[in-house]
Amino acid sequence: NGGSSSSSGAAGDPPPANVSVCSPGALFTASPVAIADLNATYGIKPLGNLNPSDHTFPTAHLYFYTKDSNPDQAGSDSVPVVAPSSIVVTRLYSSTQESTGKTDYSMVFYPCDQVQGYFNHMASFTGKVAEAYGAADTECSTYNPGSGNYIRCEKKVNVTVSGGEVIGTAGGATSNSTAVDFGFYDSRVTPLVFANDARVTSKATGLDSFHIVCA
Repeated sequence: NGGSSSSSGAAGDPPPANVSVCSPGALFTASPVAIADLNATYGIKPLGNLNPSDHTFPTAHLYFYTKDSNPDQAGSDSVPVVAPSSIVVTRLYSSTQESTGKTDYSMVFYPCDQVQGYFNHMASFTGKVAEAYGAADTECSTYNPGSGNYIRCEKKVNVTVSGGEVIGTAGGATSNSTAVDFGFYDSRVTPLVFANDARVTSKATGLDSFHIVCA
């Protein structure tokens, strides 16, 4: 993932005990960013997009670009991010760039027991997700992806959110990004084939790069 991202994608945790069993058919009932809030030029970048130097290889997630009502100003509009369905959030992350003080937020979640999703580059958490982030114990470390120091913090949580419920924001003046990443893993699909499978890490849960799907 991009160097300033606060999460590297899927967490290796097993699904939480309180998540439902997966059933056939569509899992999602809402777009995480409303169609009216998408950028009119960029919209949604597809899975596998190339964006060197951070993404020299095909990206494992979608980009949802937020609208820009005032192109003469830096950044984009602050818009709501909603849960795409009933989900259980299991991990929350933040990544603060020391030079600017701007913070990106990420989360890992399960809509059901055999699939896992994540958002990167959120501008904030809201509602019960924000409450959980403030209450949980934090593990923090400093890293440098080549563009300066970042302070990365991680928290384990267990928060159930309804489909369509606002869980945070994307874009805006306080964000490092004008897009929110939406990634997804499905352990039920046939594993992908890479040029050298030995270089790709597999996980016992099947929620790994061999099972990347388009959200």
